[in-house]
Amino acid sequence: MKKILFALLLIAVVCGFSHAQRVYIVGIDGNDAVYWLNGERHVLPRSGDYAGANAIAVSGSNIYIVGYDEQYAVYWLNGERFVLPHSGVEATAMAIAFSGSNIYITGYDDSNAVYWHNGGKVILPSEGDFAEATGVAFIGSDVIISGTDYFFDCCEEDDTCYDSVYWRNGKLFYLAHDNCTSNAYNAYASGSNFYFLGDESRDAVYWLNGNMVKLPGLSKGASAEGMIISGSNVYIVGSDGSNPVYWLNGTRTVLPKTGTGHVMATAIAIHGRDIYISGCDGNNAVYWLNGTRTVLPKTSTAAHAINMLIIQ
Repeated sequence: MKKILFALLLIAVVCGFSHAQRVYIVGIDGNDAVYWLNGERHVLPRSGDYAGANAIAVSGSNIYIVGYDEQYAVYWLNGERFVLPHSGVEATAMAIAFSGSNIYITGYDDSNAVYWHNGGKVILPSEGDFAEATGVAFIGSDVIISGTDYFFDCCEEDDTCYDSVYWRNGKLFYLAHDNCTSNAYNAYASGSNFYFLGDESRDAVYWLNGNMVKLPGLSKGASAEGMIISGSNVYIVGSDGSNPVYWLNGTRTVLPKTGTGHVMATAIAIHGRDIYISGCDGNNAVYWLNGTRTVLPKTSTAAHAINMLIIQ
């Protein structure tokens, strides 16, 4: 299943980054979970044959990165690795967020969508054969978690069908969609409104308070991966066919690329007048600053930037 996803920030200077802040981008470089700090690559410790970093968050002076170390769901606190409780053969941590002093990490353990609250694992209800929890956000005291519920051999062709879902305080809800293939990759909240990003029948979509909105695109094979709200403007980043794109209030813009295959924008951040977008361009981890593309250093044949965070 997807070992990626989803909520981060980007920056820039001389070869792109400003010394006034710290810009973290997390992702994968070959078999290593990595982060780039102001463009400099750092490898996170692992015990397995491969690892990946999916999301990053900060609480005070502590920096948390979540992901996987082979079959384990893990987090790194200030670079030190910790394994999250699990009972299945394979587990992955996909997103992290804080609500006061409470830490929520979402992901999956074996066939179950789960979240870890201050380190304790909670299994979320689902109806399919496999489920994953991909994002987390908060509206007041309510905990909103996005995800996907998979049903194996459900179509006439014995294909896998999947439904975009969310859990509100642990209760399962299915998101509106037209066909039997729909994913929700990330969760965001703004005031009393909650957003989910994803795809539906290979179209990029988002859901606002449960109502699906299709984003304009030129080709099939699109998805919405990350977003940020700045004043009255809503920015969403993702992919459209083989193009990395962003939508500003629904208007689509293609970002420059040189690669083919795995090309997408994964996260967005705004700092002053600057717009930062992280992503993948072929086999390179990249970021775009106001539309200008920069390749991040790697040591393997393939690297991907999955999430980011700016710390002032």
